[in-house]
Amino acid sequence: MAVRKDRKACFDRAYIPVRVIPSHIDESFYFAKDPIDTIRKIAQAKANHVRKIWINNYSKKEGDAIIIAADTMGYYDDKLLGKPQDEEDAF
Repeated sequence: MAVRKDRKACFDRAYIPVRVIPSHIDESFYFAKDPIDTIRKIAQAKANHVRKIWINNYSKKEGDAIIIAADTMGYYDDKLLGKPQDEEDAF
């Protein structure tokens, strides 16, 4: 989960408070021929899932929120390689 921590650290350095809410979606469902489209669909699905979590668990107490979702995907030689498991795998 180093990527999630690194993304949060970017907000921390800018003094922007964030709450990390993991989305547990089945990413295999969103694979498309175009890697950019695949990543976009996965990020949108994550954002929608977290939106539902926010509405059901946090919105009454904390109000509205801005949801930022992202995805990491390896792509090489016209092939989607999937999400790197660790730094060595990413290399």
